[in-house]
Amino acid sequence: MKRAEQILWVLFLLAAGIKMTISRHGFYPFSAGLILSSFYFYLSFWLFNNISFTGIFKKENYAGITSIRIIGTIAIGFAYSTAVMSILFKIMSWPGSLIMLIQACFGLIVSSIIILVRQARKGNSPFYKGLLLRNVILIAICGLLIAITGLPGEQQSKIFNNPPDQKSSM
Repeated sequence: MKRAEQILWVLFLLAAGIKMTISRHGFYPFSAGLILSSFYFYLSFWLFNNISFTGIFKKENYAGITSIRIIGTIAIGFAYSTAVMSILFKIMSWPGSLIMLIQACFGLIVSSIIILVRQARKGNSPFYKGLLLRNVILIAICGLLIAITGLPGEQQSKIFNNPPDQKSSM
């Protein structure tokens, strides 16, 4: 993990923790989640292929990287971006979070299978180990949130520190 990715994850998790414990205010998790999701969506080829930020536009930095690997890292970045946004939707209790979580899990599981196959062919590569570790962590988080979705609404409101629905109090 590059330092920027670690910092963005720490900010996102802190903001989500604050939303679930102290404050009902959703600006901080929304902002941190949006930045992290955009980071994965737009810069995944840079992040996963170990290219320096100043060398993004230099052709020689891509000399040892195949086009399949670049396309794969862009696809994985899209899956990670979807996973982060689905986690954000669930934390904020917005509609559509369940379908996004399922879509993210599906994309992450498919990419994990592809990574395992590529790793078996290429040997023990740190590139594939890092991607697989990220996949396992995100699949676990998304799976946990899918399991929480099965809980009754009032228990979900307690977990995510959301006010109860106005309709249920009438």
